[in-house]
Amino acid sequence: MTKAQIRILIPLVCIAALLVYTFCVHFTDHSLETLIRHYLALGLFVPLVRGFIKKQIRLTVIYTGLYLLLATFNLLVITPTINHGFWIKIGSVTIDLPSFNGRAFGVLALYLMLNFDALIDFYLDYKESRKQKKG
Repeated sequence: MTKAQIRILIPLVCIAALLVYTFCVHFTDHSLETLIRHYLALGLFVPLVRGFIKKQIRLTVIYTGLYLLLATFNLLVITPTINHGFWIKIGSVTIDLPSFNGRAFGVLALYLMLNFDALIDFYLDYKESRKQKKG
């Protein structure tokens, strides 16, 4: 297993653990309602694993970042509970902030620490290929 594969495997294992925990809670505790965003998170996780198995590391790294970004802002839910948004009140004015999932943000931070150099390399390769097409 290469270094790049290990760097992407760590966030994938964290996501898988959160998803397993989420669905175990949903199946054992019937008071929580399972939402479409939970199933969407599970369905979109499958292509990430497929890309890792087929050794399409570049796509898997990019899609994992997008997946975690969606999970951070609760568009995908990878935890049993859905965090509601925060707000700031200044005088009589209330400013609503977007909902934020702290656990998903933690996995996103870990992902960025492990794969930041790979993302920069992908971006520079993209810029170079566009430059060669023009010139």
